[in-house]
Amino acid sequence: MNLLYAGSFDPFTYGHFDIVRRAAKLADILYVGVGEMPNKNPMFDIEERLHMVTESIRSVKNAKVLAIQGLTADTALALNCYLVRGLRNVVDFTMEQQMGSINHDMVWGCETIYLMGEEDRAISSTAVRELWKAGASEEQLLRYCPPAAVEALMRKRELQSNAGLAEPDIRRAYQEYLCRLAADANKSPETAQEGQDKI
Repeated sequence: MNLLYAGSFDPFTYGHFDIVRRAAKLADILYVGVGEMPNKNPMFDIEERLHMVTESIRSVKNAKVLAIQGLTADTALALNCYLVRGLRNVVDFTMEQQMGSINHDMVWGCETIYLMGEEDRAISSTAVRELWKAGASEEQLLRYCPPAAVEALMRKRELQSNAGLAEPDIRRAYQEYLCRLAADANKSPETAQEGQDKI
């Protein structure tokens, strides 16, 4: 059995790696698909994310990294594999249940396997980006992301600094992020998850 684990991975986190590691044990080949996201404005371009993911999962011998254009279900069909998704919480479950049904309807027989994320790994790429914007140190970021991802984050910060852009006030920026999370928690699951990266 072959599996496809797809995501934006912007950036790649230990939560992502946890799903890769566990899904690889179930698969003959685990494809890790990096979405190009042409209609969005990712922090890292497709080449940066492909490199980040490739370096982060080198220890997983049966994993192959590739770029994905278009629908994930179409890629799964072309590769003759099932989908695998990670779930952090009930919000993820609601969204992934809907997406799994859509994928199954669009491509007959496209089944999805769900893996629960470990609690200590349940931080989204969105949260990591917010921490980075708030000035989190390299050591702090290494709690949530593999070294290759943190290296890319620090390089991005260096480029920003060299361009003469001021770092935001850490305390203020992080407080604003916590307020946004609290506001999202009061919304419906569909609204709260919109635009969020998933495991």
